[in-house]
Amino acid sequence: MPSAFISLIRRHAVAPLIWAALSLSTGCATAPEPITPIPNGVGRADVPTLDQVPVVRSGRYTLVEIVPERGQRDPMEQIVDVAIPATMTPTVGEALRYVLLRSGYRLCEGDEATRELDALPLPAVHLHLGPLTLRQALEILIGSARELTVDEASRQVCVRHRSSMGTAPGEIVSRSQLPPRSM
Repeated sequence: MPSAFISLIRRHAVAPLIWAALSLSTGCATAPEPITPIPNGVGRADVPTLDQVPVVRSGRYTLVEIVPERGQRDPMEQIVDVAIPATMTPTVGEALRYVLLRSGYRLCEGDEATRELDALPLPAVHLHLGPLTLRQALEILIGSARELTVDEASRQVCVRHRSSMGTAPGEIVSRSQLPPRSM
């Protein structure tokens, strides 16, 4: 009789444990995310499908779109992160050449503005530039008194003085001589 009593207790003690285990195993159910409707101006034909976007598989779960990057289409828009070596004591002209080193462009040589930049010391704040586009880095280096011109056919970058102020290079201008700001 004692063995029948123990088996009865075991049966009744196991039942609550089974119910507890079943209730814990269901966990919390989350509602599915709502489906966002397509805006009225967009038809289903305007939404690209996987068949319309050219892709290549680069891994088991990774698809990569086959489109050129912005910097590949327009090299002046490539992203650069340049640190001028600390061993150099460069001029602005040398820093321009260093930034252009692997960009596919070269600096116009022999013009007056480039000769002036070869004589200017590079400010310490310009020893590290980036991440920026190549155009932005070059414009920072040449300063606001000059402007950048790019000959895409020969891939040459030239610098010239801004003529919008009507002043000679190096001339000091007072605020009263500047054109009024438009608001």
